[in-house]
Amino acid sequence: MLTRRPPFVQEGNDRIMMQDGFSAPVDSVPRPRFSSACAMVGRHVMDFSDNGDGTLTAVRCIDRQADDLDIQFEAGACPVVAIAPRAFEGCAALRRVILPESLRQIGEMAFSGCAHLRTLVIPGGVQRVGTLAKCSQMERVRIEPGVAQLGPSCFSKCAALKRVEIPASVAQIGGGAFFGCSKELKLYGAEGVPAQQYARLNGLAFDSQSWKEDEELVLREEEDGTLTVMGARQAAPH
Repeated sequence: MLTRRPPFVQEGNDRIMMQDGFSAPVDSVPRPRFSSACAMVGRHVMDFSDNGDGTLTAVRCIDRQADDLDIQFEAGACPVVAIAPRAFEGCAALRRVILPESLRQIGEMAFSGCAHLRTLVIPGGVQRVGTLAKCSQMERVRIEPGVAQLGPSCFSKCAALKRVEIPASVAQIGGGAFFGCSKELKLYGAEGVPAQQYARLNGLAFDSQSWKEDEELVLREEEDGTLTVMGARQAAPH
């Protein structure tokens, strides 16, 4: 389902201000209509909006029972460059979501309330990671090289979060980014990167010994859909 509208259009006064100053629409995202611009090949568990330039925005997950999503597969032919605010809010069954390499923007509170989401890999094309919020079972996040900023309260209240891998490209980490996270939380990154200073100033553990920016996660999916991080392998040269 597609519609030729900008992804984050203001609908009258139907907006709220997020905690770091960004605004987001509330229950006002239009119901997308089909367009012949892009062929849909997925199961249609998501609504997309057509940005008018050959790219798509993931607007809303319409199947709240979906537990495993590859966003680009659901979109079909056109690259997905943005996820709208609150797109996956309340998708409590979601255990895994694969974000496309074409992604450039993740809206505020996009994964709020995704209680069973445990692992997330954020592509390097996303310049700023906003507030994900309250992914209570999230254990591990890998931020790929290229991401420049983690917004305020980015991973706040992700109570099970134990490992966040932060590349040298992340030059700014907002206040309260890890507020309410697990006491076992450890940040991983290269020696001397901004994340190391942030960890020191905020009393967080930091590990520079087991970090390599050219590694890819090796994941094993169990029969029940649980993802287990087995380690890392060297990425293929570009």
